[in-house]
Amino acid sequence: MVALAWRVSLFLLALAVFSPSCAVAALSSKELPQSYCSLGKEIGYPARPYNNSTVSCASNMVDLTGGPGRNGMRNNLAFYVMGDYDNPRQLMRISLILNVNNEKAKAAGTQKLPG
Repeated sequence: MVALAWRVSLFLLALAVFSPSCAVAALSSKELPQSYCSLGKEIGYPARPYNNSTVSCASNMVDLTGGPGRNGMRNNLAFYVMGDYDNPRQLMRISLILNVNNEKAKAAGTQKLPG
């Protein structure tokens, strides 16, 4: 699961670097983490506004499967941008996370991933 999240994170970073609308922003060291929150919208996961207390922004979780797992939650995808708590002006991570809560429906969730 970590490998899958890592591949999706790399995909999103590549999207940011090679997207014509984001190329300059992604390559600039002057950009703040909140500058990347709009990337979620470009792939169908619009993020809520940047939160200075958590140094992040995230989309709502999007359910992918009908049946919940043992914890009552469905498999879902969510987009995240994380800044560094020690240096809030530094971007730490951009990721699209697949949360697998229902192992029986895991394949249905991985089929929804971009790329």
